[in-house]
Amino acid sequence: MFGGRKSWLEEYLAFRTENPLPLVLPSKGVKIVEEEDTGLHNDMEQATYFFLQPTGLMYGTTVSLPFPEEIYPKNMVKNSQRRGFLIFTEALMACMVADRHFMLEGLEDEEDRFRPALVAAAEFFSGRSLGQEAEQKGIPQKVIEVVEKKFLDAVYPKIGMFQRNDLLRSGFLFLDLHGAIEWQRKKAMNPDMGSEDLAEIHQDQLIRRSLLLQLLVEAIRSAGEVKTEERKMLEFFLKSSGLPEHICLDIHRGLQEGIELDHLDFSKQPWLVRRYFLEVILLAVMVDHELSPGEEDFLHKAIEQLELWNGELRQSQSALEVFMIGHTKDLPFLRKRVSPLNLHASLQRRALEALKMNLDRIVNEVKETQELSTLLVKATHTNLSKEEKDKVQEQLMDILKTIPALAVFSLPGGAIILPLLIKLLPFNVLPSSFND
Repeated sequence: MFGGRKSWLEEYLAFRTENPLPLVLPSKGVKIVEEEDTGLHNDMEQATYFFLQPTGLMYGTTVSLPFPEEIYPKNMVKNSQRRGFLIFTEALMACMVADRHFMLEGLEDEEDRFRPALVAAAEFFSGRSLGQEAEQKGIPQKVIEVVEKKFLDAVYPKIGMFQRNDLLRSGFLFLDLHGAIEWQRKKAMNPDMGSEDLAEIHQDQLIRRSLLLQLLVEAIRSAGEVKTEERKMLEFFLKSSGLPEHICLDIHRGLQEGIELDHLDFSKQPWLVRRYFLEVILLAVMVDHELSPGEEDFLHKAIEQLELWNGELRQSQSALEVFMIGHTKDLPFLRKRVSPLNLHASLQRRALEALKMNLDRIVNEVKETQELSTLLVKATHTNLSKEEKDKVQEQLMDILKTIPALAVFSLPGGAIILPLLIKLLPFNVLPSSFND
């Protein structure tokens, strides 16, 4: 499809056969909720959120590889189209493999998590069941060709004027990825599921797209006037939705007449999908980075409708600011309005507030980490080496990952919090054993 003897997907499969994906996402252990509340959001969902957010997939773009340290063959990243395709495929397969491992760990001893995960992804994107034997024998060549085309359609849909932008993809890349994970979970529970069950999952996907678009309409209307950038954003999501024309017409009508949030039912949606909805509507109201009273009221009502908690709203605001500081230029409907300097100042204020509220907890964690506390005290009277500074930064970030209010600052770009934290830490951060 991209030229050459092997198709792009075949090249990717060959690479990942020689370089297996990890069974656990690198974001494992980063917390969104306190330990006692993890029944609401299991560890895998939390890890998946923190793994995907920096890639841009939740915002309809592909900007960062999920494994930034990985060395890929030059042919796989030689242009922006291949890179965008790689970002989506890597994120998809890494989440599929890790989720499968999470589900089956201790229950089923599979030598290879990648092949059955790939088969589940192939079934979801091709819309056909391949049968259980495909997991042992592999995917037929014809199906690989179909799946590659489906992947390409997902990442680079034909959506009019936005095709000219080389970074903007589809507003529903995350839902495509999540749908594939859901299909794999259902198959794991019932291996006999077939194409009719798959069609039901695809129908659920359309329902989710419609729900998000209706939320997006109300987010855009909440400020009292519809800005050009917000209208562009809605059109981007609408044109990449794949929804029937009559539903698209209803969405356009809603932009004029309004949509009652109380009529929307989110009760059947998984937490990670509802969190994705929150991220998208935040992107809409933060287009000018000035929340009006109407937008504030809308967000709090939306949080209630989505059955999320207020702390998640603050988390998502910070996470989006971290993302936008580095990638405003990659989102055309934000480019003219949002100043990176304003974002930086706002993020600092938000970080400082969260640090002050959680400082006692941070200090206790530092005291229990002997190497870190020793280095911090050393830094008060002598310069640390680069290696020592790196250790301090790494260990402080590890502490932040365990505190839900601060975990978002462990995302790429969130290191803005470290200088603030160092200034707030008291001198007496030595472990008790150090004073004996």
